[in-house]
Amino acid sequence: YGMGDEDLGIVAYGEKQGTMFLGVDPAITRNYSEQMARHIDEFVRETIQGQYKRAKDMVAKHQKKLDELAAVLLKKETMSLEEFLEIFEGESGKEKKA
Repeated sequence: YGMGDEDLGIVAYGEKQGTMFLGVDPAITRNYSEQMARHIDEFVRETIQGQYKRAKDMVAKHQKKLDELAAVLLKKETMSLEEFLEIFEGESGKEKKA
């Protein structure tokens, strides 16, 4: 349950009190300071923003191929792995198979 931050370490923050009752999770007790809560929030925010940017960059990098895949799927609804690789990897996909 640890965080990937040197200051936070591999410690689980917060602990559940009690057991589930009638489908409701028990409250989580905050066993850390307000300063640590801000640090955790900042780390989580930076991690999410970084991964969001990474995903957007990846989509932008492959936008043309993704558009081609979408066009095929709109027509056929399904495609084989070979069809996918032909579009997504182009010639390099064919070379890898050889």
